Amino acid sequence: MRLPNDLRGKAVLITGGTGAIGGQVGSWLAGRGAPHLILASRRGITAAAAAGLAGRLCRAGTAVTVATCDVADPDALTGMWTRLAH
Repeated sequence: MRLPNDLRGKAVLITGGTGAIGGQVGSWLAGRGAPHLILASRRGITAAAAAGLAGRLCRAGTAVTVATCDVADPDALTGMWTRLAH
């Protein structure tokens, strides 16, 4: 299975991105050519496996942004998008 054409060249947001399932989704996407993954989680880079996961995904050729954000909080989500846009 390949990455859908409409996702090529775009960033993909993974909520819960530093958790076990988020890591599996990120690895799957990286293995299929995702150019940039945004791993959003409440603890961000301080999550237990976040740095190792980001390193593995980068070594697979995918740009990675680890963002601290509670995506259930609309203000926090807006703030994350604002930070990422700059």
